[in-house]
Amino acid sequence: MVTTDFANYTGSKITSLVFQSSGKIVAIGTSANTDDYNISLSRYDDNLSQKQIIITKIRRWLQHRNGIEWNNMPGIQSYAVQKSMDGTHWTTVYRSQVTTNVAHYSDPTPSSTNTNYYRLQTTSTGNAVANSNVIAITNDELNISLSPNPAKSTLSIAGLPKNEKVKVTVVDFSGNVVVSRELPIVSSVYDLNISSLHTGNYVLKVETNGEVVAKQFVKE
Repeated sequence: MVTTDFANYTGSKITSLVFQSSGKIVAIGTSANTDDYNISLSRYDDNLSQKQIIITKIRRWLQHRNGIEWNNMPGIQSYAVQKSMDGTHWTTVYRSQVTTNVAHYSDPTPSSTNTNYYRLQTTSTGNAVANSNVIAITNDELNISLSPNPAKSTLSIAGLPKNEKVKVTVVDFSGNVVVSRELPIVSSVYDLNISSLHTGNYVLKVETNGEVVAKQFVKE
């Protein structure tokens, strides 16, 4: 997949494609916003031996709240970490030459009120440019609380993020997973049935959006 940016025009679209005898593809379309309306042309070269597009995948760097990491790929000469506040308009915040097998970036100035979006832009040795997947990181800290604690049959979990996929895991002190459940996205509070657990100490892990919070509780 190739993404072409026409100066961040929100109304860009392709209306026709022309396949040339040379193997190149010409895309014809329009680029428009509230002030301008333009006819746009873009031609693409099929010579992958010179300009091969290599897609790198990024993931959360869990040691840092607003951090990402990736594996350096062969054929890449440089990486650029890009940040966005809306997932559409991007600004380069960090550039890195390929020096190690795994690379990291931790945002020193994340927004405390908005969702922070990150992606990686790669430039290959043939000067082909490609973008990675997008990771969205919110700065709303998970403030998970358990009650009652100790508990007999029901453990109430409060502080869950709304409108997010949440996985709950209960682990005993021997490291065995005794409960693993995907919670329905309905409320910030969930009542977990623990009546089948043996008496003892457990750790409850709440995982959402790449973030994990662990809380200890006692089953009576």
